[in-house]
Amino acid sequence: MNSKVILFTFRTFPAEILKSLEDINVEVFIFGKLKEDIERFKELAKQTDANHAIGFALSSTSRQELTSLNRFNKGKIDISAPSSRELKILYKSPFPVAKKETYSFCNYAMFALSGFIETSFFHVKEDDFTKLVSYFKSFYLPH
Repeated sequence: MNSKVILFTFRTFPAEILKSLEDINVEVFIFGKLKEDIERFKELAKQTDANHAIGFALSSTSRQELTSLNRFNKGKIDISAPSSRELKILYKSPFPVAKKETYSFCNYAMFALSGFIETSFFHVKEDDFTKLVSYFKSFYLPH
C-alpha cells in the first residue's frame, strides 16, 4: 500500500486488545466526541499528509464496510451531503465485504471522514482481531 494511512477507532475499544498493534509502531487515532474529534482528525490528516483512513471496531461479525450512510439514529449527519458514500475496499483483507450498511456511531465517523479522505472500515470479532493486525503489518512493516 503506497498511501499515508491513519488508523482510527473509538474510546470504547478495549485498550488491552489495542496493545496488539504496538509492534507495528503505529499510532491509532481514538474518537470520543465525534464532532470535536472529526475536526482534530482533519488537522492530523493535513499535518501528516495522510490520504487514507482505516477504522476498526469490535462487532459480532467480521466484515469490511462497503458504504457509509448519511444517517445517524433518525436524522441526517449532513443535510447538504449525499445520502451515502462509497468506502475504499481493501481487496486483500481477511474479511468479506458487508452486504448491508449500519446506522451506528461507527457509521457517523465513516461518513464524516469519507467526505475529505479516502476511508475504509472494519467491524471485527474480538477473536479475529489478530487477523486484522497481521493484515496491517503487511503494509506497515517492510518486507
